[in-house]
Amino acid sequence: MNFRAHTYLLSIFLVCLCAGAKGEILPEPIKSPSDRNNYRSIRLQNNIIALLVNDHAATKSAIAITVNAGSDQDPESLPGLAHLTEHMVFLGSRRYPDPNGISKLMGLVGGTFNAKTNRQYTDYYFHVPAPALPVAMAHLAAALSEPLFDRTYVESERKAIDAEYRMLSDNEKFRFLEAVGNAVSPRHSWARFRIGNLKTLGGDSEKIAS
Repeated sequence: MNFRAHTYLLSIFLVCLCAGAKGEILPEPIKSPSDRNNYRSIRLQNNIIALLVNDHAATKSAIAITVNAGSDQDPESLPGLAHLTEHMVFLGSRRYPDPNGISKLMGLVGGTFNAKTNRQYTDYYFHVPAPALPVAMAHLAAALSEPLFDRTYVESERKAIDAEYRMLSDNEKFRFLEAVGNAVSPRHSWARFRIGNLKTLGGDSEKIAS
């Protein structure tokens, strides 16, 4: 068995292991005749569906998970709360309590990690060398299943989100979307301010963290 095949099978095992459930193999996804990648779909006992991709040309392994919640679920009194949640997820888990643990891991193995809050869902993802795949997936699974949400870091993340908002304020795409939001009905989800800043996430940090 070559290294790539071993990594592919190990990925299947780890998805099941980190989710704490055995997987049901689903029918193979339909793909183009010119697509040389291998695919495998698994439905876990907790109904999470995982898609495994084996790309023979890849030099690194990637992991991504989509959570079915985004800024459209923000309470009206706290626009940007989903974005704040995205930030807090990476700041320590019960299994890996170090708030800088993921950053340290990525620096050690030469990988990257990030997340993105959309209107109806949130993406979390890693990009790591193949040998680091098991530990990276373990960190991601722990972060999403048992995040600490330590209120100590709420204030610093509020400031980080405010900095993102200020950085985007001159971005043409962002300004266009804001203009669309101002033009639609106030009752439409597109009218919501989804990024958040110090004003919308203001008030008592203890209240936000709860």
